[in-house]
Amino acid sequence: MRVALPPDYVVQSNHGKTFRLHYSFLSGEDLTIYKALFNAVESHDYNVCFDRRLDPNRIQRVFQMVLADNPTLFWVDKGLAAYSSDVRTEVVIRPIFDRDEVAEMKRQMTRAVESIRRRVEGESRSDFETALLVHDILTERITYRNQGCPEQQCMLGPLLKEWGVCEGIAFTYSYILYVCGVNCTTVYGRLKGERDGHAWNIVFLDGRGYHVDVTHDLACTSFKGNHRYFCLTDDEMTDRTWDSPVRCDSVEYNYLRRRRAVFNSVESMCRHIMKVLSDGGTVLEFRVVGVPWDSVQGRVYSYLGEICAEYECEYGGDGDYHHVGFRRVRYKGTSRAAGLLRRITT
Repeated sequence: MRVALPPDYVVQSNHGKTFRLHYSFLSGEDLTIYKALFNAVESHDYNVCFDRRLDPNRIQRVFQMVLADNPTLFWVDKGLAAYSSDVRTEVVIRPIFDRDEVAEMKRQMTRAVESIRRRVEGESRSDFETALLVHDILTERITYRNQGCPEQQCMLGPLLKEWGVCEGIAFTYSYILYVCGVNCTTVYGRLKGERDGHAWNIVFLDGRGYHVDVTHDLACTSFKGNHRYFCLTDDEMTDRTWDSPVRCDSVEYNYLRRRRAVFNSVESMCRHIMKVLSDGGTVLEFRVVGVPWDSVQGRVYSYLGEICAEYECEYGGDGDYHHVGFRRVRYKGTSRAAGLLRRITT
């Protein structure tokens, strides 16, 4: 059964609060495993013993939920070792950093998170505006970089070094949002055609879930300010598979829809381009549903060539999403632009 949003279960730990969404769906033996693993990491006691035989894959799956619910548990490896006999199962969790290192890293991360929180809470914002601002702060600051080190897979890399991989970036977005009063969780899945897993977020706005993939938005083009994966539905996440009890079926807070930048024809897209350029805009960001990407790209360049004497831009896209960032534009004249607008709208 898939539901819109479970009860908000919050735990107060020694280093902050988290929104424990995965926990709220567990019951029975899985819940027992979750609590035992969480308490072990929290107390820096990395050996756990169960008085019955358990499937190691099951333990690993629950441990992934523990880390997704509690991104502040950054000092352990996401893999663990489990040894089972007929009557007992022993689990060994592998620490990455010692307790003294962890204490100092917590202090550094707290300062980094508080700096972002003060910026976000400097003025009154809705949950949507908060989620958008944190998304934009992270896509502006962070670089996707696979260094093969543990910091990249937790909040340490993105917060303190401004680089990381999808898991660390998703943990960072989730935790900062929670500190700012917006519920968010990390989701694991796989991109179609890829062997490696991928992590992103589901953010909850007005009780409904929306997909947000900060990693893909910061890597879309060299221009900043991409929102291809901000507040999408399940049906719009066509490039991946995942397993989550949360249903995301609302389009109310989809970024491009709220900006009226989702079109069903090239003509409506062209009207949007003209408006952005006439308003002095430097970024075009839109979707054209059902129209091939290369066809749209050709039309955009054609219209730019007709109205601009000089321009530099980078064209990027993904599926039916298009992002054009301008560095310099010099127009041929308002009459040329007006004539083109009349031609494409009649």
